[in-house]
Amino acid sequence: MKMENYGIENREIKFRAFDPYKKIIIHYTLDELISSIWSENPKDNISDLSFLWETDRTELQKMQYTGLKDKNGNDIYEGDIIEHDKGSRGVLYFRDGCFFIKSLKHNFSTPLKNVKIIKNYTINMKVIGNIFENPELLEKAPN
Repeated sequence: MKMENYGIENREIKFRAFDPYKKIIIHYTLDELISSIWSENPKDNISDLSFLWETDRTELQKMQYTGLKDKNGNDIYEGDIIEHDKGSRGVLYFRDGCFFIKSLKHNFSTPLKNVKIIKNYTINMKVIGNIFENPELLEKAPN
């Protein structure tokens, strides 16, 4: 049986962080992150991300890219609130080496490791916000 690749295995490794002080999301790649940590000369950094590790910035919420895109072509990250065409909503999170969608209506999570599940969700879902900038979407989950 031939298994199709939906992008998770060979995904681009990138991240974002929510800064609760400035109320903004910062996007960065793995290369930028490594450069900001290991460069002896900050001027050599692709992007100065050293602020991610400052002690007064420990409340930054770091999120990983899933390797998936929603039906509109938007990148899907941990912490995103997604809505299925049928109206159900969920939140993406990462645990034990796997991404999950936690249903806001029911008390269960679906691991995104089954190819059929991944194909179904990416074709029929869209990112409607995230848990940091749009917490109100968590409260208004459809019944």
